[in-house]
Amino acid sequence: MRLISVFLLHFAFLGILYSAYRIYTEQPVLPSEKDLSIVWDGYHYTNIKNDGYSYNPARQSNVAFFPGFPYLWKYSGLNAFGISLINLLLFLTGLFFLVREFAIRQRDALLFLSLPSLFFMFVPYSEALFFAASSILLIGL
Repeated sequence: MRLISVFLLHFAFLGILYSAYRIYTEQPVLPSEKDLSIVWDGYHYTNIKNDGYSYNPARQSNVAFFPGFPYLWKYSGLNAFGISLINLLLFLTGLFFLVREFAIRQRDALLFLSLPSLFFMFVPYSEALFFAASSILLIGL
């Protein structure tokens, strides 16, 4: 229980820092629904979710993206914020079980949670689902 409390306090602290930065730079604290679902890979995942896979040799295609995440998003019926929350929960669950199973020190886990590249775990991308599945695999091995 203590580990969960430390993780939650850490995320609350990072959330406060993020909010202060966004307010200081005069941007909205939360990105818009459109910003989450139409930039970078989010655009492709949104297209797969809404229209399925398509291939047209004259333009960029979405066939290189694995189907697990877009179909999870489609069948959950959530918007971009909702699937981002699911991604956050998938990531934290996978990390919690890894920390518990492999006896990772809290300090190391908090350092890992502070990496800027973990931003991809909280947006509508497939990385959190992949991390959770990989965590299950590692624990199973």
